[in-house]
Amino acid sequence: AAQDSSPSSRSTTAPTITPGKVDTSTAHITALTSNNWVAACAGMPGSIGETAAAAADAAAKAARGARRANLTPDERAKQNRDRNREHARNTRLRKKAYVEELKRTLTELVSQRDASELERRHSSQRDLEQREVRFRVMEEFLKLRGRNELNVARWVAILEDNFVFTLPKTDYRKSVAAN
Repeated sequence: AAQDSSPSSRSTTAPTITPGKVDTSTAHITALTSNNWVAACAGMPGSIGETAAAAADAAAKAARGARRANLTPDERAKQNRDRNREHARNTRLRKKAYVEELKRTLTELVSQRDASELERRHSSQRDLEQREVRFRVMEEFLKLRGRNELNVARWVAILEDNFVFTLPKTDYRKSVAAN
């Protein structure tokens, strides 16, 4: 028996999609852009592709059962109209499923983008707050050092135990050390 290579007889396995993650695998993209992309959408929960695939299979079985040779011209015309009507219906269903898949993908990508933007803003805010704290600690340190503050409690409030402050050697320091 010859193998049937029509799109309705080919079987493709739909990749599994986890909620919150967009499937951008090469196999999934290839399936979505092929002639039989409804099958790629059929495995997803709530997918319209499931009903479209079932309707396409039923229409194919009905069309195979009718023998065109035994039909009158009016019956053939009616059969052609019915087939065209079914094809148009399936095309609309495929388009609807494709648009739904695009909407779902867009929604997931937008939510991922928004989440990363929020994380970036939080990270930027944390960095800004950290810089402000470091600036204030250094400012307070220089004030205390400039006043030769002897109160240890004030020094402990701003410095950690392992803090080391090393002054660079400058020409001014050499001249002070020489005097």
